[in-house]
Amino acid sequence: MDTAAFLSRHELPPQYAAQITHYFTPLAQQIMTVKKPGLPLVVTINGAQGSGKSTLADYLACYLREEGRLNACASSLDDFYYSQAQRNELAQQVHPLLATRGVPGTHDIARLHKLVEGVREGLAPLSVPRFDKAMDEPCASAEWQHFSRPIEVLIVEGWCVGTPPQSEEALRVPINELEQQQDVDGRWRRYVNTCLEQHYQPLFASADISIMLKAPSFDAVLAWRWQQEQKLIARVGHTAHTMSKAQVADFIGYFERLTRHALSQLPHRTQVVLELDLERHITAYHNAL
Repeated sequence: MDTAAFLSRHELPPQYAAQITHYFTPLAQQIMTVKKPGLPLVVTINGAQGSGKSTLADYLACYLREEGRLNACASSLDDFYYSQAQRNELAQQVHPLLATRGVPGTHDIARLHKLVEGVREGLAPLSVPRFDKAMDEPCASAEWQHFSRPIEVLIVEGWCVGTPPQSEEALRVPINELEQQQDVDGRWRRYVNTCLEQHYQPLFASADISIMLKAPSFDAVLAWRWQQEQKLIARVGHTAHTMSKAQVADFIGYFERLTRHALSQLPHRTQVVLELDLERHITAYHNAL
């Protein structure tokens, strides 16, 4: 596999190649070993916003296709977000905060379940959605990923992937200014938690391999998410749906509760954990595959 081309495509510095060599490639090779002939494999990757989970997912899929000759698909939970119209309907029916994409309850999780079922059954052709964050809308079907042959390895990454629901006690106390001011009665966070428990957990539990890119703390997320936004702005220019740094800081308030919960709970529940420092260098590696 051409590592230099991969680094260029993802706008990564040359020194990132060391992480690929020491961690990503051996992990991809291990996945190839775990994969049984004739049986599809579902891999999940958790990571806070900006942690590099889409980069890891894409690398694994590329390596599995090029070196393992496997029909691999890298997908994101983000690609299953509801449209603005659907979220506005939720905002009117349940809680105004649901107009903003991000938390469990704002994804078309039924569509993702259907995709996983199709992969498990070896169906073809299969189409995998994409979401345009610059427009805050799902992409037209012509821009989706289309697979004419059965998908042999499906990789799904997402910021809340694998995260367990919280206890009622944990939900009682607001965790930040957003919850204090806009979710006074806790209705939003309880709805999110119910969706996570009832609709997302069965999907997470079906994974054959679970991976986590563990941020050093939630405080790192603002810097990482702002870097993400700057890349988006550089690619598409400023739009009504790109954000300033102050807007990014407000936006991550929606993710804070479950990100902190994932950081405390998932390392003990995940098979492969790659611990990151503030510069997103891997400082520790735990592999229980």
